[in-house]
Amino acid sequence: MDVTGQELFSPNPRIGSSTPVYFIQQLLDFTQAYVMIVVLLLGIFGNTLSFVIFLRVRKRADACVQYLSCLAVSDTGVILIIGVTDWFAFGLKHITNGEYGFNLISYSDASCKSVSGVWHFFEVISAWIIVAFSAERAYVVWFPLKRANITPKLRKIVLFTIVLGAVLLCIQRFWLMENTQGTPSLCFYKTDPVLSAVLWQVDISAYAYVPFFLIVQANVFILVAVNFSKNNKLGSNKGKTIQEGKLLVSLMSVSTLYIALVLPAAAIFTYLSQAAGTLGEDRALFLWFMVKFLTLISVNNYCFNFIIYGCTLPFYREEVKRMFSRNRQS
Repeated sequence: MDVTGQELFSPNPRIGSSTPVYFIQQLLDFTQAYVMIVVLLLGIFGNTLSFVIFLRVRKRADACVQYLSCLAVSDTGVILIIGVTDWFAFGLKHITNGEYGFNLISYSDASCKSVSGVWHFFEVISAWIIVAFSAERAYVVWFPLKRANITPKLRKIVLFTIVLGAVLLCIQRFWLMENTQGTPSLCFYKTDPVLSAVLWQVDISAYAYVPFFLIVQANVFILVAVNFSKNNKLGSNKGKTIQEGKLLVSLMSVSTLYIALVLPAAAIFTYLSQAAGTLGEDRALFLWFMVKFLTLISVNNYCFNFIIYGCTLPFYREEVKRMFSRNRQS
């Protein structure tokens, strides 16, 4: 039996209550309902904390905190748009046994266009900020004497270019995305199938594949440069070298989190955009669970950077202690 794309992406595909697959579905529903809301709230708190800290230390810390503060904003945007929207659609519905639940993205054509467009806008910005951060660190490590070329004005130009590029990549969603007919109503490109497949590939490449390639390339350049510097005992300012090293550790950790959590979901979505409608029922159900699981996992990418900053950046830890010690005294 073939399963259509409509059934495959449904929140409740055909699963018998006596099958082992039904138990897995219930486990995923429980995770989405109870665990993810904690993760989302933690992510909102962490990103807000990071944004405040980076604003407070921007004059005495490395100037690249401009990128990190913008990353906190874009990550929060992803959490609010897709994480919270998804939880209200499916998590709340599970908690209330189907009595309550509101799927904003499938409510109307207007909500489909706006939610999907803004969601993609923020996830593209998050990915490319990491690319810009990685590229700048690679440049600074390879050409330390040209560090002065990286000015706050240049960073603002880079960030403006990222935002403009994200707008251009997302604007087609505001007139090409529509809800499908049927139950449930799903948000898809309503165009020629070939054009629709091309648009999905462009979307996925914009926030996953192209940033992945560039981030890996930049990090490889950084590792080669650091290894070269150690072997040749370069760098006379030990304090600055240590600070730079911790910043690089933070960058590597953020990059690894992004690659590990976002790329698998993107790969599955790529396959489904090509194969949905031609899959057997068993295979479709397995892939549906993979999509649901990997979507839950990928949202974590936008929630836990503040933990990385706390573990790798001394000025971040000091500012957190200073902020909370003041609160206790008052």
